[in-house]
Amino acid sequence: EKISFIEITHKNDRERIWNEVQEAIEKKSPYVLHYKIITAEGREKWVWEQGRGIYSANNELLALEGYVTDITQQMEAEQRIKESQLKIVHMEKLTALGKLTGSIAHEFNNPLESKAFWKFSKGLIWIRKRQGLPHWEVKSAIVWQQ
Repeated sequence: EKISFIEITHKNDRERIWNEVQEAIEKKSPYVLHYKIITAEGREKWVWEQGRGIYSANNELLALEGYVTDITQQMEAEQRIKESQLKIVHMEKLTALGKLTGSIAHEFNNPLESKAFWKFSKGLIWIRKRQGLPHWEVKSAIVWQQ
């Protein structure tokens, strides 16, 4: 039983692959693709393909020749790296927020100066004690302590 290329190619990749190969054929240039296939067992696998058109003396396309290899392990490793990097960035943000919150709480509970500054992601929080008032004012309108 023959199986066509379209049958094994993941449905989300079919149109893109077709367009990229057609563009390479028109330009008579080689192509390199990354896409998913579905195995006979129904599993998704990533493949890397390199190919080019074979043309007659009249510049008619006779065939496509190329090489396809399984890159599933590489793609899965790259995905795990991306997920780890996102977790690290999230943890760094939480750590910075925790430090900021602790600093603000400390300043409210133990004021040492009348003005305090903290860096906060994309801005600056400015806390000051107004002359003659018994409370602290946060100029960035994040909190108002009475």
